[in-house]
Formats: sequence, C-alpha cells, structure tokens
Amino acid sequence: MKDESDSDEEHVEFPCAHCGESRIDLLEWEDEETVRCRSCDRRYRPR
Repeated sequence: MKDESDSDEEHVEFPCAHCGESRIDLLEWEDEETVRCRSCDRRYRPR
C-alpha cells in the first residue's frame, strides 16, 4: 500500500479557491488569467 505522502501526483502552488484542489491534472487553464477546477467545476484567478 502506497502512502499518500509518497504520491506521484503533481500539485500546483495555486489550489482552487473554492474547494482547495491542488492536483495539476484536475486544474486547467481556460485563458491567460482563469483556471477551471474539474473537482468542483468552479473558475478562479490564481494569485
């Protein structure tokens, strides 16, 4: 069993402002300023 701290998942420095998701594969840039979180389907501007 793999420990969560040993996860191979990449995380970003700007987690979702609504749900806190930080896994890079669940956050996608929509344009130069807006990121969409695929976990909660919210859009936000990382700071």
